[in-house]
Amino acid sequence: VLVLGALALAMARSDARLPVIKGIAGSLPVELSIVVKYWSDYNGHLERAARHLVHAAIEQSDDVTIGQLVRHWTAFLPGQHSHRPMNRAIIILAVLAQHRPHLVDTSVVARVAEGLVRLVGDARKHLFRIAAVDLLGRGYSLWEAHIDGPSAVVFLVRMVAAAGSAGSGDPWTGKLIGTARSAVFDATRQSPVALIARWASEVAVTEDVDNLQATSMALFHDLLDDQTVRQAAGTALVECCLRLLDPSRPRQRARLLPAATPLLFRAVQRIPRVAFHAATQRVVIGRVDGVAVVWDVATGT
Repeated sequence: VLVLGALALAMARSDARLPVIKGIAGSLPVELSIVVKYWSDYNGHLERAARHLVHAAIEQSDDVTIGQLVRHWTAFLPGQHSHRPMNRAIIILAVLAQHRPHLVDTSVVARVAEGLVRLVGDARKHLFRIAAVDLLGRGYSLWEAHIDGPSAVVFLVRMVAAAGSAGSGDPWTGKLIGTARSAVFDATRQSPVALIARWASEVAVTEDVDNLQATSMALFHDLLDDQTVRQAAGTALVECCLRLLDPSRPRQRARLLPAATPLLFRAVQRIPRVAFHAATQRVVIGRVDGVAVVWDVATGT
């Protein structure tokens, strides 16, 4: 921790370059295979120092060096031609692909995307799982063409809901919840329309045994603060909220109404295409396709 922190602090306070360490892939600023291990860690100081060093190492390396690094770690990706697959290769290549996408072949990006999804679902490796969750959200626009992106993001929402229901007594669970929540926001900002549509369809048909609906309602409320999401998919968020207040499910309606009320109030304030008439308890929504929809809040229709 002290060594990484000292290096990161020195870099932050001066124009000095990182020391070049002779690594297995050639002369590279800092051996990424060591530092990237701490890409996600419940020790915030260690995590920030490691990320700073990784970013600085990549920025100080030219395309030739990064290309060598990509080729080296591609050999360690899980797959039929890999002689010794390593989870660390997925994390390193995910970081490199986000910084220098033109140097990473599409086929490699696809394998990295698949590897991230696999790691997200693997509860045995805390560090790699949390790192994969973070990178899946940050680079979502890179990965979505190669995986079922909306399904992966909904899985993250379910992860937040399930972990929230069970509590976050240990630091790893708390770190996972926070990282998954941030990843959901990062991904939704990059592809709001497709993600909100899939997300809304999932929560509308499920029984809330795993707290998915209540968690989604809370996330929808915060997503309305993001201008990109609000402009592209704000009305879809509102319609999903109204569907969840179905009077034919009185227990669900009663449970979600306290969260839905401030969400709808905020939507009326911040989305010009949403209006509420208090006397009739109706909400008017102007969709992006030019269609105006009137919702009766009392009947849920």
